[in-house]
Amino acid sequence: MKLGCVVALVSVLAPCLRAQPGKVTKVDDTFNGRQVVLHVGEALEVTLSENGSTGYQWAIPPELKGKFAKTIREREQTVEAPQGPPGKPGLRHLRFEAIKPGTAELELHYRRPWETDTPPARKFNLRLLVRRPVKLVLLLPSTQSPAPVPPRI
Repeated sequence: MKLGCVVALVSVLAPCLRAQPGKVTKVDDTFNGRQVVLHVGEALEVTLSENGSTGYQWAIPPELKGKFAKTIREREQTVEAPQGPPGKPGLRHLRFEAIKPGTAELELHYRRPWETDTPPARKFNLRLLVRRPVKLVLLLPSTQSPAPVPPRI
């Protein structure tokens, strides 16, 4: 009976005790200059407003990609087109995966791709701290009966 209760309890709690490999931390422009903590296997989604109709877009400068390549990996970029009149800003979603413990400086530039000799109109900086996955150990009570205690005389 006790063993059945323990097995049922473990099966209910086990999903809660694991590191969350599918966890996604979402940040936006309010996180500029801040630090985010991730664990290996977790994802980061950066969502920033951009106005593609003016040619401006968020991008990782090629010369800066090496600064974080050992710690996080870029997975994909998508653009959410604006609804309404032309000239209204849309959203760019950049997704990353934490691959190795360490720190990284993520820097994104808001610029027109053909204007490589001019400074970006805006910058977005995020310091990333990637930690090892969390491993929790569940200690189960022994299924054996305790040894009898001799009576005191």
